[in-house]
Amino acid sequence: MFKQYNYMSNTEPSRFTEPPYDYDYNVLGLNKKRSFTKGELDRTDYYGYVDSGGTHQELILSEYRTYYRKDRMVYMRIQQIDWYLDDGSVGATKNTKKHYSLEESIKLGETRRRNVISQLKIETIGLIQLVSGLSQVNATMVGMAFLGEVTDEISQFIEGIEDPLKNKILTCDHHAWLDEEIPDTGGVKVREYLYNSVDLDYSDKLYIE
Repeated sequence: MFKQYNYMSNTEPSRFTEPPYDYDYNVLGLNKKRSFTKGELDRTDYYGYVDSGGTHQELILSEYRTYYRKDRMVYMRIQQIDWYLDDGSVGATKNTKKHYSLEESIKLGETRRRNVISQLKIETIGLIQLVSGLSQVNATMVGMAFLGEVTDEISQFIEGIEDPLKNKILTCDHHAWLDEEIPDTGGVKVREYLYNSVDLDYSDKLYIE
């Protein structure tokens, strides 16, 4: 039996072993858990509920997204959807394609870079707290002061002009925490980590039938 049917009404039990390809699972009120790689949404897991401790439970289905790019622009996305059976194994899979117009691709790029900046803000404060031993409140103040210095560069980054922010991270010389090593990373410094987080890959990735 497919787990999704546990969250659906008005479905004949005789259909519970059939893949739920034709049902819109977005209207079932499932709890989404999204995963990003450098700002690109590449996986969404749908769970039945979140327990009192905030942990997602009962994985119903997963979406995996692969993006195809030419001349720095995404022109197509393939999404694989896996539905899980009661025993936790994948019982059915479906692939869909989405083609992007130039306007859609530009907006997708902006969304990706906004996601990168949102993550950068979180990671900056977390890393300051980790390497300096400051409280979360004080680490937040230090981190926001640094981010305030690169407001213009952040705005340019979102618009697709990425080098100013990358150069600022590399050359900023009045924040000692930037050159502190992150524990358990083999010597990676905060500066290197933050630079890598905003260094996006736009290499061609072509779809081959």
